[in-house]
Amino acid sequence: MCGILLCVEWRRDSGGGGGDGGVLASTSASTSEDSDSSALLSSLSRRGPDACGTVVVPLVGEEGCSPACTIRLHSSVLHVRGLGTPTAPCRDGHNVLCYNGEVFGGVDVDETKGDTQALMEALTEAASGGADDDVVRTMARVRGPWAFVFWHAGTQTLWFGRDIYGRRSLLAHVPRDGDRRLMLTSVAPPSARAAVTASSDTSSDASETWTELPPGVYSIRLACLEQPIARLPEAHPWPAHSVPWMLASHKRADNLSAPPPTDDDDAVDSVRATAASEVLAALTAAVRVRVADTTLRAYDDASVDVPDEDAASASLPAAAVAVLFSGGVDSALLARLASECLPANAAIDLVNVCFANGTSPDRITARDAAEELSEACTDREFRLVEATLALEDVEDSAHRLMELLHPTRTHMDYNVGAALWFAAACRGSCRVYQGSKRVDVPGLYQGRSKVLLVGGGADEQCCGYGRHRTKFRNGGWPALVAESALDMERLWLRNCGRDDRVVSDRGREMRWPFLDEALVLTLLAQPLWAVADLSQPAGVGDKAVLREAARRLGLARASARPKRAVQFGTRIAQQSNCKKFGSNSRANKAHGGALEMVL
Repeated sequence: MCGILLCVEWRRDSGGGGGDGGVLASTSASTSEDSDSSALLSSLSRRGPDACGTVVVPLVGEEGCSPACTIRLHSSVLHVRGLGTPTAPCRDGHNVLCYNGEVFGGVDVDETKGDTQALMEALTEAASGGADDDVVRTMARVRGPWAFVFWHAGTQTLWFGRDIYGRRSLLAHVPRDGDRRLMLTSVAPPSARAAVTASSDTSSDASETWTELPPGVYSIRLACLEQPIARLPEAHPWPAHSVPWMLASHKRADNLSAPPPTDDDDAVDSVRATAASEVLAALTAAVRVRVADTTLRAYDDASVDVPDEDAASASLPAAAVAVLFSGGVDSALLARLASECLPANAAIDLVNVCFANGTSPDRITARDAAEELSEACTDREFRLVEATLALEDVEDSAHRLMELLHPTRTHMDYNVGAALWFAAACRGSCRVYQGSKRVDVPGLYQGRSKVLLVGGGADEQCCGYGRHRTKFRNGGWPALVAESALDMERLWLRNCGRDDRVVSDRGREMRWPFLDEALVLTLLAQPLWAVADLSQPAGVGDKAVLREAARRLGLARASARPKRAVQFGTRIAQQSNCKKFGSNSRANKAHGGALEMVL
């Protein structure tokens, strides 16, 4: 994982703004602009604390052309793959790559060098052929999350983009009056939120200068571009029949979207059993590749802040991986499968966050699920990390949270972001569960794994939200099919970019097994009624295929738990609503979750 910043500045005599100074601001920048630049680079360094660097490319035009711009590429690296100290950005001659992602398949990776180097070699070869399709095809082959910026010197072309679900944040700032720079970055500078806050029309896009880059691969040939661009180009089309091309519409075959047959219960049960087997196999493979030892690293003792009086927790070996853990079916499944895939001596952090003095629903279910996991995996060491916060802790960090969330800024975004940000710190009291053994770790436990598994994508695909039940009740199977597809199509805008920004600020990398491309295709190959049956009660019919998988793995109690969104299960929404609106009921009547958050 890394932080990315691209800045293309046109010289003043080209009609653009800016000069050829620092990474973000021009040489004539004001003190406030310098401060903004420093704050942005600091944010990027928190995302990638292991290495950082900047490459400046003064553009040299082709014969007869005089391009008037300078390109700056900056990246920071969270080192989880490859041997030795990573170089940031990655360079191959005059070509430069800033890559924020993981290659879990599609491109051959020499693990001694890491996946960024492998992708650099593949992109350089593709771009040198002169056909745009070759670069797009290369990125379409990559399995896993990605955002990238690639400068190919030979064709003087800038390539950039995000994967089909936008699992890595990439924000875009297009040149406009007053600021003629083209910028792409993993997280917006503080001035972005300040500009929106100061605007007299915050409901209008006119005040918004930073937007989520839609999924896809884009290119700009700067060789003869003498003026700043007015808008981003259209994304290149995905190659026909490539995996992202198939996933873009999240479409099931018509016969798989129809209601289940009503005259043959045995046949229905058989199809559901087959679906559970195939989905469990695909999910196991998705988890296995995300916990492979060549893709995991932990912070050493010197890299984390543990007070002297809490040194007991620092003496424990670092856990191999952490799981965002509510005790529900999704997180319990991920923890159970991680246990199946990891070496026997590897510990797993189960990170649970609570904003209700240790009494939130998710805290209660997390403890029970940890018990159930230790019964199912008697030799595995699970560490339940309980982060217990108060609303005051959230309010103390409110400005930082809003900067990270930008451009998302509703009350719901704020509540979800707060829960994820505090959970990603992996810090709290800790109890070790191993078979029948229960040991409370003295003092404050600080998790050191750099990788956090999350359950995002399970509810969207397996109809776990309340709105899915409403759609099914009002429109039947066709409405449910359409709603699930819509949820997947807008993950990049509503969920993934936001979540990546807040979690990565803690120097941890989110991995989303439920959004593994092969798993998504496996789920789409099942009849929807074998994935979910919303004619059944909550906790039974929603995510039915995952509940059956959990039962097969010895997680009967976790398999029966109804869905609770993180903002409700942790009680952050209740605490925040009572403070902002006076009560939960008043917040609901005001549709508070969708309102813009104002500090």
